[in-house]
Amino acid sequence: MTWIKKEDNDTYDSTQTSPFGQFFILVYSWYLLCLQYSISTAGYKALIEETHTTNPNTFPDIHFTYEGILVSSQYPYDSLEFFIRKTGHVLEYMILTFVLLMILYYSKLNLRMRMVVGFVGSFLFAYTDEYHQTFTESRAGHFIDVYTFDLIGIILGITIYLLIQSVKRRP
Repeated sequence: MTWIKKEDNDTYDSTQTSPFGQFFILVYSWYLLCLQYSISTAGYKALIEETHTTNPNTFPDIHFTYEGILVSSQYPYDSLEFFIRKTGHVLEYMILTFVLLMILYYSKLNLRMRMVVGFVGSFLFAYTDEYHQTFTESRAGHFIDVYTFDLIGIILGITIYLLIQSVKRRP
């Protein structure tokens, strides 16, 4: 079996893992890692408290609620854990979307369809991941994460992919 890359007809030896196969393994591994992170109940607060000394004046004066959870500079360790977790959401879905788009690069789909499939696939995974968290002890699925932090990550993954594709097309 020979793999043909759509854009420039490069062929790949079937005795080696094709780029499609390599990215498929990578995206599947990332899915599993995301699911493991999803069921993780370990908080970062204890680690932050052990490694950093902070007080309410360390951070800018912020106070807001997110899904009923108070995020406030009055509770610096809780706030820092909140920002670490939400940054993790962005990075998780940025990487997932980018790797999924790299798999789709080796398909016969045109660029627009790759973007649609990559977006929908990542979005559905984000949604089902939050739903899955509702069954995980000491975790709560916050569907607002899907429409905020996960969506930001998905858009960043698509943007990075498109930037790389535009650079590759330049002579």
